[in-house]
Amino acid sequence: WQAGGQNRIIARQAFADLLPPEIIDLRSKGSPDSFVIQLFGDRRQEIGRFLCDGWLAAHGMIDVDAIDARCAQEGIDKDMSAWNLFRLVDVEAWVRIWVSPRWQ
Repeated sequence: WQAGGQNRIIARQAFADLLPPEIIDLRSKGSPDSFVIQLFGDRRQEIGRFLCDGWLAAHGMIDVDAIDARCAQEGIDKDMSAWNLFRLVDVEAWVRIWVSPRWQ
């Protein structure tokens, strides 16, 4: 099943003549993590404003200074803490839609 640091080696060998080398030589098929981290990197200022200017912040439920600092920080992708901020984004979005529509 595995050989030379690659998984699915039997399938790779079976289709080696049909697929480009970059597909055959892949070491990972990726995950949603890379998408989330890229999204956070591209939109971290907007995410920070969404949270710091939102309902949760207005009701003292989140630490605005900590979120602001985290969103300003380079290299957040190294420790995966963007996932924690996205959980807050989920809650903030839910509150804005279902609890307090004036925040839309």
